Amino acid sequence: VGDASNDNDSTGYGGVGYDYHIGTYEVTNSQYTAFLNAVAATDKYNLYDSSMGDMPRGGISRFGSSGGYSYSTRPDMANKPVNNVTFSDAARFANWLMNGQPSGGQNENTTEDGFYTFNSKDNITGQASHSGNQVNGTDWVAVASEDEWYKAAYYDGNSGYALYPTQSDSTPDKAKANSTGDVKNPGENVANYDGRADWNGQTNGNVTTVGSAQAESYYGTFDQGGNVFEWTDTSEGDERVFRGGHFNG
Repeated sequence: VGDASNDNDSTGYGGVGYDYHIGTYEVTNSQYTAFLNAVAATDKYNLYDSSMGDMPRGGISRFGSSGGYSYSTRPDMANKPVNNVTFSDAARFANWLMNGQPSGGQNENTTEDGFYTFNSKDNITGQASHSGNQVNGTDWVAVASEDEWYKAAYYDGNSGYALYPTQSDSTPDKAKANSTGDVKNPGENVANYDGRADWNGQTNGNVTTVGSAQAESYYGTFDQGGNVFEWTDTSEGDERVFRGGHFNG
């Protein structure tokens, strides 16, 4: 994401003073499963929640017992967005990426230190700064700040902002889905919201394959409006802010 030092939107969000990278797609069940298999054989900090395995929207199954847990994606769910993830889960995932995706227990070399420093399950004692500089000589990986998220979703690269993260000021069309959860009416202004992307026997909506709506922001990101809400690491009081849309919202 370029165009550094852009102005904020009229909402007060979106100005970022440095170039940065952001994920093209939401984190998928397949990516999160790789994370779990690397560091959660014991799962000291509950990176896996049982609801992650609940159909129709949960995409990850766990097998075995503590010390020997293993994880796999459910059929047709590998490329759907992982859900039921806490902010602490997301921050540990970012640390793991920043540390080079190592394998082993959940410790300072894998999940407990990196951009975020943990001293217990949900207590972050420090975090690095979002900036154009490396952190301790390493390219940093973090959950996007609210301004980073907002700019990637709405900025048009020319001092303006679209109303929707599909480069449009018009309300997106509601996504429909085929039998395996790909959007079957992809286009320039389509999003998975309002319970319309029914598949797998659902009548109130479901997650869809990331990017299959083929409706991207100016910077080439997908599904920032719809599918699942997304964490930012900006704090509002004692809570972290989440952004985006929801398949049934």
